Amino acid sequence: MGLLKLASNYKKNSYKKRNILKMFMFMLVIIIVLGIIAIVYMAVNNNVSYSNVDSSAKTVSDDEAQKSTPIIMNNVLLGGIYNQKFVSVDKYYFNSSNKIDTKLNLYSNEGVIGEYELDSINKQNNSSTVYVTTSKENLITEYIGVSNEVKLAPKKLVEVSSKESDIEYVKRSLGLYKILNSSVNISKVYETSINGTENVRILCVTNIPGESLGAYSAVVVVDEYKNEAKCIRYNYVRNVKESQDFGILAVKFVCDLNQDGINEIILQETKEFETSYIVMTYNNKKYYEVLSSSFKI
Repeated sequence: MGLLKLASNYKKNSYKKRNILKMFMFMLVIIIVLGIIAIVYMAVNNNVSYSNVDSSAKTVSDDEAQKSTPIIMNNVLLGGIYNQKFVSVDKYYFNSSNKIDTKLNLYSNEGVIGEYELDSINKQNNSSTVYVTTSKENLITEYIGVSNEVKLAPKKLVEVSSKESDIEYVKRSLGLYKILNSSVNISKVYETSINGTENVRILCVTNIPGESLGAYSAVVVVDEYKNEAKCIRYNYVRNVKESQDFGILAVKFVCDLNQDGINEIILQETKEFETSYIVMTYNNKKYYEVLSSSFKI
């Protein structure tokens, strides 16, 4: 009986090992195939861009959009807010009743500029851009504006020095994109807070000029407390002589736009003929693009 039991256990263990080996081989094949697809895609495309996108701002109800108030940056409409929900540019523009004469608070990175009114809001023909003007004319400093019902408190963007560990954090966050260009040049570092308590470091990163193939621009958020690094947006160009669609990234504001206790990161992406403002928010351990607006320059 003991020998039979031993033989039965041996067969069960062998069966389990074979199943585990099959599963491992299956996963390995999937990883290899995905890797080959990614490499081919990157090789045949001159521009590669990455960020997670949350499209829920486009699907809010017309009733929610009708009650939404604007978010503007440097006389460009970014979208709207209602009940902690983001509202897309189009949803706000075509539905909101809070337009002309809406009272706004404008903020720079130094603090409150003051309270003003929304004077005009216009969408040009054959363009997705909506421009606005306020009763504050000739603003020299960059600003972000929201309804005076929203008590915004932008984090002052103060540059700090890069750490030796930052380069390794960046390389870890780039993942498969290191295949394109693995050199790391950290141009700016900001220390701030996303959740209001733990500090993070926001890194603006490019490649080292002349090293490897092409060029890239990325923004990486490093949380040393959790030993995590997340690349929240990445742009790459293979042929730098044809780089009109390549976007260079910069951090402009860190603030809680929708008043949910989580600070958004507002980025600027500059191409040869176009500039975009992009709102990134943190949700379920990832950063997502929730609003964006582009305009020709």
